[in-house]
Amino acid sequence: MKSAVKAKNEVSRYVQTDSQKQLHAPEDSMQLHLYREIDKLQNELGSLKNKLEQMEKAREALPKIVFSASLRTTGPENTGPFNTDTTLVFRRIITNLGNCYNPASGIFTALVRGIYYFTGTVFHEVNVNTAVRLMKNNETIVTLWETYGHTGHGSVSNSAILQLEIGDNVYLQLAANTYIFDNHNHHSTFHGFLLFPN
Repeated sequence: MKSAVKAKNEVSRYVQTDSQKQLHAPEDSMQLHLYREIDKLQNELGSLKNKLEQMEKAREALPKIVFSASLRTTGPENTGPFNTDTTLVFRRIITNLGNCYNPASGIFTALVRGIYYFTGTVFHEVNVNTAVRLMKNNETIVTLWETYGHTGHGSVSNSAILQLEIGDNVYLQLAANTYIFDNHNHHSTFHGFLLFPN
């Protein structure tokens, strides 16, 4: 009789243990799934960090080319008129990172093939015609033009985005028989920078 009771208890304990395992099985499965997801996310995070580091290195390796200049260094003065079209020389350097702009000639020379942005602003006095061209090599890209008026001084601006090859020249050209003005307030300016190499 005791043997039968003992056997019954053993069977009961086995059944309970097996039932407990079954009860815990979903919980264990969920934990395993979470561990796998965490591991996957950690791997993805590591991959993203590596890509970010590579992008930062690539950004740092990009050439940095930008310039900004105004026409005069001191004092008020008209520039022009001249009998022929004349390259404007912006002598007061504000920024010239990469040294692509030459303040002695007024010409920007591309040292890197890429897409560039250029803009110019010129100031004029009363009763003066103003016509300035943004030039790429010997080609007119855009014109800064304003006919004279009687209401006072004025200014005009224009800009362009250009594909440049190494050695291409960009400059502002004053049209024959026209004027521009500048003084210590630096109204007349020329700027440009590399958007990206290609």
